[in-house]
Amino acid sequence: MYVLIDIGNTRVKMGLLDTDSHSRLPLTLACPHTDLSPIATWLTQHLSSPATGAIGVNVASEALAAQVQALLHAHHVPSIQWQTGDTPCQTLLNQYQQPERLGSDRWVSAIGLQPHAPHSAFLHVSFGTATTVDAIVPHAGGHEFKGGLILPGPQLMQLALSQNTARLDAIPGALQDFPDHTTAAISSGIAAAQAGAVMRQWLITLEAAGHAPLLFCSGGGRSLVEAELEQTLHRLHHVTTLSLPEPVWYDTPTLDGLAILANRLA
Repeated sequence: MYVLIDIGNTRVKMGLLDTDSHSRLPLTLACPHTDLSPIATWLTQHLSSPATGAIGVNVASEALAAQVQALLHAHHVPSIQWQTGDTPCQTLLNQYQQPERLGSDRWVSAIGLQPHAPHSAFLHVSFGTATTVDAIVPHAGGHEFKGGLILPGPQLMQLALSQNTARLDAIPGALQDFPDHTTAAISSGIAAAQAGAVMRQWLITLEAAGHAPLLFCSGGGRSLVEAELEQTLHRLHHVTTLSLPEPVWYDTPTLDGLAILANRLA
């Protein structure tokens, strides 16, 4: 059994890989940085036999990673093998100018999503604390990671407005085509900015790949942007002959990528 660890900007996610069947178990834990206590309970419940390894990514602090490692050690889990943006992958070429500076979660998520697009370009959009919009295109023997956008995530945009303006609140409002009150104007503006970034990169990736890329999405900001993204694509259907994608949502692409890497280590 391998323990899979994804330390994000606000939450820690964990999963398990059965090294006998080479498949991820349908068990996922997510807890905030401020309360890691569920980890011990989860490990006690689901580690029926001692873990043979642990693999993870960390985009938060080293101190938090040390706390997670200590909790795992208490359950006799081996030291975590931390992955980085330049972790080698035979089927994915990293085109980042400085591969080691690429966020490990972005890199490992792309590895996790590759099996869903064996011969196609795809975008991975993660609506988290930050929103990332990454382009992955076919390359000899697999894919290449071209690069992508980073922008404040939906909740961070909302928080920035509430903290840096005198009269704009962080209360979510309805999405409207022509917002006629402030809360709707904020929510609609944030959702439009997020969807606009996605469509920009989708069109650029279409030009680079020569075919319509698939669109894979993930992240905790889903509820704030999903409707706007789908409406934008629906409207474009009426004004273009392009083969527009249907967004496909995945809960844990980073853990899926870690499972693939763990299978190569086990």
